[in-house]
Amino acid sequence: MGRSEELLLLRDARAPRVFEYEIVEMRGVAGLSLQDGAIRFAPDRLAVPTASDIVNGRFRAPQPSLQIDRPWVVDASGQKSESAAQWTILETQDQPRRIRLTIDSDALTYPLVVDPSFSTTANLGAARSGHTATLLPNGKILIAGGYNGAANLNTAELYDPATGAFTSAGTMFDMRSGHTATLLPSGKVLIAGGISAQTLQTAELYDPTAATFTSTGLLTAARSNHTATLLPNGRVLLAGGAAGAAVLNTTEVYANGSFTATLLPNGKILPARKPGAQRLSLHG
Repeated sequence: MGRSEELLLLRDARAPRVFEYEIVEMRGVAGLSLQDGAIRFAPDRLAVPTASDIVNGRFRAPQPSLQIDRPWVVDASGQKSESAAQWTILETQDQPRRIRLTIDSDALTYPLVVDPSFSTTANLGAARSGHTATLLPNGKILIAGGYNGAANLNTAELYDPATGAFTSAGTMFDMRSGHTATLLPSGKVLIAGGISAQTLQTAELYDPTAATFTSTGLLTAARSNHTATLLPNGRVLLAGGAAGAAVLNTTEVYANGSFTATLLPNGKILPARKPGAQRLSLHG
């Protein structure tokens, strides 16, 4: 396993105890999670070689994804502590992404050596790009769909930060990439839209407890590369995106209930009951 070491030397009590790092390049990374004191990077894509790449020796084996190990501290007496330093992931919307290392040196003797180190973890089960990565309540990460260089995928897999391993999470109803995946208050994951042979109007739910995908109806408009935002009321706002060459300015709201909602000219939303529906929809 490859590693990159960075040692911090704190000479006396006047040294800083808080250090912040910026992750200025997020290509290849779908998201971060904090597990067992380590920061795990969910991979965004793995290289897919062409026959020409292989024949001409241009292909390099995919690199496994990265993690920042749980930090440890050694003080002047030789005492090693894995609880005196800890990582924190700062606000998820920060760009560039920031992480913080905090050191508690009260019970230690200066000088101190702190080791925040990076190491690799396992490979995905399938090469993919344009997929989604969703942190589940159980600490695992659902990686769904994507594109393997030849076709869109309907497969999904789970990454377990505790073991660093990827396992199959079953098969979605549709092959899709460029979709969205949103963790709902129920613990299920809403997977919506995307691209297959054409822009998709379908949506489905992943249930981590049952480990199954189920269809959850149609969007009001086929869309890909849109945004999906979980609202305080538990509904999901889908906005924008594209349908083929057309760029969309419409929005819609998903809820696992039987209602519709219409955006009025004054900016308010009019809800109405609609038997059998599994979404809230509005256009703007």
